[in-house]
Amino acid sequence: MRAEHVTDYQRYAGRVELSLGASTAAQRVMKTSARVVAVGNIKAQWDPELVALWFSFGRYLFISTSRPGKEGDDRSLPPNLQGVWNDVYTPMWGSKYTLNINLQMNYWASLVTGLSDLVTPLNNLLKKMGAEGRKVAAEMYNSTGTVTHHNTDMWGDSAPQDNYAPATFWNMGATWMITHVIEQYRFTGDKAVLRDMFPTLKDIAQFGLDFLTEHKGYMVTNPSSSPENTFMIPGKPGSSAAVAPGPTVDNVLLREVFGFIPEAQAVLGINDEAFAKKVTEMRARLPPLRLNQYGGIAEWMEDYEEANPGNGHVSHLVPVYPLNHITSANETLFEAARTSLHHRLDNGGGTCGWPAVWTIALAGRLQLPEIAHERLLLQLGPGCTWNRTLLNMGGTAPFQIDGSLGAPAVIAEAFLQSHETVSPLTSSGAMAKNSTDGEAKFPLLRLLPSLPKAWAANGGGHIQGLRTRGAFIVELDWNQAGELTTAKLTSEADNTVYVTLGQGRVGMENNGTRIQAEGAGTGAFLRLEGKKGAVFTVTLAGKK
Repeated sequence: MRAEHVTDYQRYAGRVELSLGASTAAQRVMKTSARVVAVGNIKAQWDPELVALWFSFGRYLFISTSRPGKEGDDRSLPPNLQGVWNDVYTPMWGSKYTLNINLQMNYWASLVTGLSDLVTPLNNLLKKMGAEGRKVAAEMYNSTGTVTHHNTDMWGDSAPQDNYAPATFWNMGATWMITHVIEQYRFTGDKAVLRDMFPTLKDIAQFGLDFLTEHKGYMVTNPSSSPENTFMIPGKPGSSAAVAPGPTVDNVLLREVFGFIPEAQAVLGINDEAFAKKVTEMRARLPPLRLNQYGGIAEWMEDYEEANPGNGHVSHLVPVYPLNHITSANETLFEAARTSLHHRLDNGGGTCGWPAVWTIALAGRLQLPEIAHERLLLQLGPGCTWNRTLLNMGGTAPFQIDGSLGAPAVIAEAFLQSHETVSPLTSSGAMAKNSTDGEAKFPLLRLLPSLPKAWAANGGGHIQGLRTRGAFIVELDWNQAGELTTAKLTSEADNTVYVTLGQGRVGMENNGTRIQAEGAGTGAFLRLEGKKGAVFTVTLAGKK
């Protein structure tokens, strides 16, 4: 049985391999539990092989808990708050599917670490939610389309659950979840999956069209909340509230969904110009991202004071991760997002479990590698991880799987990012700008954008098998100084992408490290014409 299990598991696990250098001989003879305890000691020596094990363990859990069922009769379900390992009759939070970060995080690693063929269980649930949510939309909101609130279960229950104002009334659960389908298409180009999921995508967009109402010149969700945060009521000292119109997370999610509908219709050959026009026009009326009174990204339409500045949810930073609406190409928003992240951390946020793992991802996207490293040590230490199992824990949760499943994805952000999209090179050879609307867009593959110093210090490192938007497989090697030695990029589809090294900003000429690749020339940003099967070897310019 064990041999069969290993053979089955390796079919998936072997697609990705990570090395962060060698641990010491003394570390290698320690029990895993002792090594986890040591991670929590700030004076302890960095243990790279333990972190690589934690990365692999997260993928192991996902492979073990998100398996498609029989073709033609697939009833498989995605991992819930405890995965498939819940062992009690009344588990924490009912062992449900929570849709304001937790189920999302469970699937973050599926695409970037080469497990897109294990996503079917999630899509099954989204279709169940779509069917149940149509009833809720009609009966509760007098709306067409489909809606799901912040929790669901194996039957796709889409009505409000619990009685907690900062969460219960939020009705963008399905809207956030469907962005994973959008990302799956961007990573794989799989038209069959997109066609299968398009009716659900369209219904979610339709609910958005019906639900939005006018407020201060914009179209906003109302009532809504910013999961699961509260703010102080102006003029009422000591009083807080949660329900407010047009929180940033809603605006960003609807902007993402509305913006993808015309693209999906074009890819699938769906001729529905009237619907594409509706979502495009409504998208233009959503509130834009803006700065708050502290120079960070505003969470609400008003500059409220947070009741809990250290809240674990950072919903207003969804445009940073997992979405791509804030990148370094817009320096104002990028710096504001950094300010917001620092604000949360300085006030005690980013603690054990999914909050810590989310901050690792945000630090990676915001090119703050040392914060990512610090938060990783916090999460992997004995206060946040069961030292005998490597499973996520913390706070009131005796065991909750999202932090463990999210770990491989957020670690991968240090090595490879592909969320940015750019328009073609100008005649001067500089990237024209970050492209988000209406023009030809190509993924930008960013190599080693947020590599912490420690992740190279024990002899350099290596990772192979990571996937990108635009359907490339990437293998990377770096030396002890954290410098790229070589990268191999293999195209799985006939897509064009650009590639850059490090943190060079899009749209700034000669800003970045010069690299070279046969057939693509030399420069800070290289264009790769990715014919299927093409392999590009990227090195520092002038290096053999």
